[in-house]
Amino acid sequence: CSDPLDAVTEHMLSAAMGALLTPGQAQAGRWRVRCAHEATPPSMRDLAIQAGLASLGPAGLVAHPQWGPWISFRAAIVTPWAAASLETGAVGPCHGCPGPCGPAMEEALRAAPIPVGATRVPVESWRVYAEARASCPVGAAERYGHDQLEYHYTHDRDVLRRAVAQRRK
Repeated sequence: CSDPLDAVTEHMLSAAMGALLTPGQAQAGRWRVRCAHEATPPSMRDLAIQAGLASLGPAGLVAHPQWGPWISFRAAIVTPWAAASLETGAVGPCHGCPGPCGPAMEEALRAAPIPVGATRVPVESWRVYAEARASCPVGAAERYGHDQLEYHYTHDRDVLRRAVAQRRK
């Protein structure tokens, strides 16, 4: 398949939906999975913020109170239920932070600008964007490992092959 992580995401969500829904509910099509890798995806960033799962930090990254920017929203389940008000009053992890990620992201953008209309950072410059993300002090212990970071930014399947080969040793 074109992206194993996307395939696993779809498989796991399909299995979860099958376990949750009665055949009638599934056939009615009122429950749907929307994935970040669709041709016209919903904004996972906006959905995560609206759901109260994360907040927007100074660098434009979503940050979870525990995991900081080391979290990835890959899909959403659309239900037939009306949206509930999520006014929790909770303060996001960036409140009161000096925001070292903002200047770090500005530097990354100067070093390797993202072309207008692009939805991803320039693959050859992924490290500078990963370092901007790493400048966030929240969730530092949750930082992705090198292989996970490289694959997240490049989608290079050789990274997956190397990681699998290393685990087999």
